[in-house]
Amino acid sequence: MQWFLDHPGLTAGIVAGLLLLLIIAVAPASLANVLDQIFQLFGRLVGVLASEAETGASGLFSIVLGVFNMSSRGARSTAQRKPQAAATPDSAGQAAAQPAEDETPFLWVAETIFVRLLYLATVAVVVGSDFVFAILRLQAVLFPSLPAPIHDLSLLSLLTGAFFVAIVLLTGALTLDFLNVLPPPARLFPDLDEGKRRFLLIVSILSFVLSLFVVGALFLQGQLLISQAATFPLGAIALATLIGVLQVLVVFLGAWGAIRGLAIILALLGGVVGLVLHLIAVVLRWLADGLDVIGSSILPEIVFGIAAIFGHRRERPSRPSSVSNVLSIVGYGDRSALFTAVLCESVVRMYARSGLLATGVYAAEPSVREDARSRLSRLGVNNISPIAANDASPLDTLKSRVIRAYQGKGASNKMVLWIVDGEKAAHCTSTLAALKREMRDLSVIVLCLLPPGGVRGGEPFTELNKLATEKLNDRGDTAICTTIVVDDRSPLYRIHGEPMADQLVAHSLSGMLLAPLHSPSNPSFVTVLRNLSDAGYAFAALSTDSAGIVTADATSARRTGSGSVSHEQALARTEETGRRLLTGSTASTLEKLPDKGQPGLYVNFIVPISARTPEFAKYRGLISNWLADEYTIYLYGVVDGEGVDLSDTTHSATGDRYSQVGVLYGVTEADVSKRALAAGTHVADDDSANS
Repeated sequence: MQWFLDHPGLTAGIVAGLLLLLIIAVAPASLANVLDQIFQLFGRLVGVLASEAETGASGLFSIVLGVFNMSSRGARSTAQRKPQAAATPDSAGQAAAQPAEDETPFLWVAETIFVRLLYLATVAVVVGSDFVFAILRLQAVLFPSLPAPIHDLSLLSLLTGAFFVAIVLLTGALTLDFLNVLPPPARLFPDLDEGKRRFLLIVSILSFVLSLFVVGALFLQGQLLISQAATFPLGAIALATLIGVLQVLVVFLGAWGAIRGLAIILALLGGVVGLVLHLIAVVLRWLADGLDVIGSSILPEIVFGIAAIFGHRRERPSRPSSVSNVLSIVGYGDRSALFTAVLCESVVRMYARSGLLATGVYAAEPSVREDARSRLSRLGVNNISPIAANDASPLDTLKSRVIRAYQGKGASNKMVLWIVDGEKAAHCTSTLAALKREMRDLSVIVLCLLPPGGVRGGEPFTELNKLATEKLNDRGDTAICTTIVVDDRSPLYRIHGEPMADQLVAHSLSGMLLAPLHSPSNPSFVTVLRNLSDAGYAFAALSTDSAGIVTADATSARRTGSGSVSHEQALARTEETGRRLLTGSTASTLEKLPDKGQPGLYVNFIVPISARTPEFAKYRGLISNWLADEYTIYLYGVVDGEGVDLSDTTHSATGDRYSQVGVLYGVTEADVSKRALAAGTHVADDDSANS
């Protein structure tokens, strides 16, 4: 006893170890869940830090890109004015045949950097030498009796030589700039109107001629070895005056060049800092993933391994690796940006960041963009959204960041869900095709959100159909797998309204996208979409509904905590909901409802049964038999989660837990475009007929 009193630290460790063994012997599952939640919490915190570091890096990278995009925009505006001045058929054809300059804004990156640095160096030499000469001139005028401040005449000679060489370089480069000889992105003034350009061209040519005259006069005098100060004082004064005027003109013309040169140096330094932040974000992301793996796999295995000594058996299906199905989500458009935030919240709630590699949004409305970005930051996901509000090419930025996010990922199923507003879908088709060409192993899925008034100003469905059907290569790959269509005038949205219907659709998609993470028996979403494509469908729609489950131990107060319901209770409610969806329920994202006999149907069940329990396997077996016996449907998935509570928008039964069923089914281009292009809303008769 005295030994324990003399060693309190060791005693506390022994007591803590015995207490831990006792907890493992009594409730290993509870301890494993607690450790899992703690490590997930720290993992999410590290993920938030990684997201902020990546956001800062992306902001600095955007500054670097903006230096060159600014020049390319100016080049485009200049190029657009030139054909208007000579609108001949030949010039129109040449203008149409010159998209390469706009498509490759970084063609002259090296020239741009060199020209800007040349301007900076020459202006610095001119200003520095002129500063020394100004001191000498002022002293000669104001204080002639004082001794000369420069005793080392070799320095004065070097400054004089550098001064005249810099003047010739600067005035020559400016003359070429104003004559439109330099590459457009490398010009100092890329978007001047013709009047200002002519004025500055005259000034630069005048400066260049003066520099030639002064250099020539000095060269002649140097060859003759004659001092004009002694032989021709008036000529010496005139030459010195010309040199002074030349200095003023050159500094006037090169001031903006110095600013642009300093800007590009700061931008490149920002790029270096951004690279460091990106590396920090990568390390933090690895740390977050490591904490997630430790909490969800390593520690539970250790706990249950020790618990096996006390007779506890861990009966649960093994979870697949989190890198077997990797998903990125992109939202383009105001409506899509907000829906992306809702979907990511649902995915994180269901899978705890496993499998969600990156997400990015772009919205034209600043308030929407900031709202979506803040919601994604709170989730701790890898945010690849464009930072600059005036990004010249947000689609290219999103595409390049998606590709960069997948670098080094050897996942078997790489997916990107591209969510886009119906009005902007036509703008994304070329980007989606380019994304697939650059990443052949990436499965591209489009989720098109149609506005209440229908799509105006363009018909994107023909192009989307081509992307889903035309082969890109010998392997038979298509640019996109399918386009899932969500119409705000559909029965689902008319019944529940946009916010609640968005939650329903997002939650059902969450259950489908990464279903193998909850059970290896669930088909991957790539397999689901390939099944739809083999059935001849380039478009798909979703029908989904939720139902309350009243558990046996429910009290008068509604229960919202975690835990599992019995497989019998979940089976009864999901069978009822699934039968309703497969037999004509108005809970779809399109007017066209699913047909229980059509090929390519996929049914997903979200049930509040823990995937780690035997109850989950029993439920899966029973629901599989029901689908095979009644509907001959073999492609289905079961995930662990809570359905959406619809008791506030419908008269459905209120439960203390909720299950949800989603049916993904194929539709034709005619089904999509039949009413998607029509303006206005449905009439009241249609609403009442479909209710």
